Amino acid sequence: IAKLLKSRFVNMCDSTDKEAYMPFRHAKLLQYLTHKKIQNLPIKYELPTNIKNPLEGKKYIALCCITKNPPKDMPINTAIDLINKINAETDCKVVLTGAGELSEKYANNIANAGVSFINLVNKTSILELGAVLKGSVGLISCDTGTMHFGYSLGIPTVAVFYEAECVPIWSPRAELYNTIVVDKEQTAENIFDALMKKVKVCE
Repeated sequence: IAKLLKSRFVNMCDSTDKEAYMPFRHAKLLQYLTHKKIQNLPIKYELPTNIKNPLEGKKYIALCCITKNPPKDMPINTAIDLINKINAETDCKVVLTGAGELSEKYANNIANAGVSFINLVNKTSILELGAVLKGSVGLISCDTGTMHFGYSLGIPTVAVFYEAECVPIWSPRAELYNTIVVDKEQTAENIFDALMKKVKVCE
């Protein structure tokens, strides 16, 4: 299609590129177009100043458990145990984020288990979600857009991966971001311990 449209540039990635760290693949494409060397720089996002946080004044940890690919999702029992642990051992509320029917069902199942949390599933725009993340003590997220959004805002982020092959391609680099990756033994206890290494939320 690019050739039919007479594109000036057609870049064909080889098999090693397809397995490379995604931001570097993007940077390599820009290198072809700009003839500038790749630099290892963090992605940063500044929210518009007019976007208000609906949870202003609250102390909370943001949690995103659902992705567009179910094998990447946090098992619901892990989420329940994790929320209960945060409630018991910190002075923070847990704010559940997400969008879509599966996220709504997931939130309802957690609520039906008698767990206390703030449900913002399907209740924010993308920019409002950004304000919620920015105002949080920290974020725990599976491998989805919310994870990337969170660390690009500069907040402490625990990135939970359930598919090992995604880690070298998509995981945030510790030298660039305030993050910890949990990619094995993804128990509520290990995820919580990772969070404690990044934030101070205990009473």
